[in-house]
Amino acid sequence: MEQLQGQIEEIDRQLTGEIGRIKSAVRSEYEAARSAESMLGLRLAELKAQLLDLQGRSIQYNIIKREVDTNRELYDGLLQRYKEIGVAGGITANNISVVDRARAPTSRFSPNLGRSLLLGLFAGLAAGIFLALLFEHLDDTIKSPEDVEQKFGLAVLGVIPRLLRGSPLEALKDPRSPFSESYRSVRTALQFSTEAGVPRTLFVTSSAPGEGKSTTALTLALHFAQLGKRVLLIDADLRNPTIHQALRVPNTGGLSNYLSGASRPLKFLHPTQVKNLACLCSGPLPPNPAELLAGARLVTLLRLAAASFDQVIIDGPPMLGIADAAILSNLAGGTVLVIEAGSTRLGYARGVLRRLNAARARVLGVVMTKLDPRRGGAVYGYGGYNYYAYGGRPQLEAPRARRA
Repeated sequence: MEQLQGQIEEIDRQLTGEIGRIKSAVRSEYEAARSAESMLGLRLAELKAQLLDLQGRSIQYNIIKREVDTNRELYDGLLQRYKEIGVAGGITANNISVVDRARAPTSRFSPNLGRSLLLGLFAGLAAGIFLALLFEHLDDTIKSPEDVEQKFGLAVLGVIPRLLRGSPLEALKDPRSPFSESYRSVRTALQFSTEAGVPRTLFVTSSAPGEGKSTTALTLALHFAQLGKRVLLIDADLRNPTIHQALRVPNTGGLSNYLSGASRPLKFLHPTQVKNLACLCSGPLPPNPAELLAGARLVTLLRLAAASFDQVIIDGPPMLGIADAAILSNLAGGTVLVIEAGSTRLGYARGVLRRLNAARARVLGVVMTKLDPRRGGAVYGYGGYNYYAYGGRPQLEAPRARRA
């Protein structure tokens, strides 16, 4: 009973506490509701005041609007009246006066023939100068030896004039012709290109086909043979050989046979009609020229040729596009670069020099071929090949050279 009594008392205490909490919660909700009601009342009062103020402003706006409409109507009426008065007053007034009497012209005003001709002359002159400057800017070919010296820093060994008629071999038959003299000056320049004279093995190349590379190699060989030197001309262009055609020797066997291991060194050596000049033709065209030239047999051949001859001249292929010329330039003691005047571009020449430098070639200088003195301007040493009077008829129609 005491336990039950204690439980009853405990339950009563819990009920009393729960009832107190409920009362507190209800009181709090009541207070919150009273606060919300007070705030809503204040907000309602504010809205009523704003509504009354808006109604008062609306009344004032309508009054002002009616005044504006009235003033606009009065302004339109006054403006219309002012215009009517101005029109009525302008009917009697006259502000026109005679400035100059109109007379019939005694001569035509346009077209003016003299002025039109003068304007056309100046316009044509300006257009011609502009086009000339434009073409000069777009033309990036090498035109003169000064371009080689200034833009590449290479020595110009000689300048070969353009033949106006006949072939190079026909021009070489006359030792006093300007063509022969120009190549003779190249030979002299090569003799002073190094401290020891002309390198024993000389490689001749160009940037592209048709620039006079083979003609230069053949002509140099002929001129060195005229000095009494034993000269060997090797046609190392295993893609498009031409030396055998110029010398009229058979090309049944030659360099390609030796490089492929099918013959002994210098087996296919051909004597020529020129004293002290021998030729080693290219032989049959191989399918892999670069691989043959890169072998050790070419080094042996050049060493044997240098020991047997006083001068070895190698006619190689062009530099751009193939690797044959880079191999030959590395093996030769000196390299001569042939550039055609007015045809070889600066970009091509720079590419050739980069490849030669990469191959560690010893570039002796540049031979400029096919120079037309009538275009480049004849100066003594480059275009004035008729400065000295030689016997016979000149083969070049070069203009009169200026004295240095």
